[in-house]
Amino acid sequence: MIPVDFTVTAPVAPVMAAAPAPTLTLDALATRIAGKPAHVVCKTADRYRQDPVVAGFAATHNGNMPLGYEDPPNGLFVMPSGECDAVTTELIADPRGTSFPASAEIGSDAVAVFVFFHEASHVAEYPDGPWADEHATDCRALSVMPRVLAAVGVPAARASWFERSAAAIHAATPPPYAGACS
Repeated sequence: MIPVDFTVTAPVAPVMAAAPAPTLTLDALATRIAGKPAHVVCKTADRYRQDPVVAGFAATHNGNMPLGYEDPPNGLFVMPSGECDAVTTELIADPRGTSFPASAEIGSDAVAVFVFFHEASHVAEYPDGPWADEHATDCRALSVMPRVLAAVGVPAARASWFERSAAAIHAATPPPYAGACS
């Protein structure tokens, strides 16, 4: 019988588990859009309706509530929790798009995503930019959308759908939002 040496002569690298991918949050997404720290406050439908800013807006706009509002000096914006949930589903939980729309119809999720980009853009523009200019804010939101969607892993075809939807939403809004972006 020939003796066999089972000694390992080369060092064996330990098997390391891959580090988990960082979890994207709504605040992290808003910060990516704004290019500086941004915080999102998501309020239940009842709390949102009762919010003094929302109630004041509704009182002067035939009962219509805003889809979100910003507080740029404090680096935050507020949206109803249903819209926050849609953004979470579309861009955080499922950026690859199992909920990808099958038609050219603009759904409520696309509106929520665009409003999220719009409100984060208000934060981005404070204090040196046109943060109170709704048209400029819409245009900034449209301009950063391709870069941010790609960065969070949204496939190109799906990102294109969000971008086209956002452009159509912008085109359909009345002044002071509407107008061509340069």
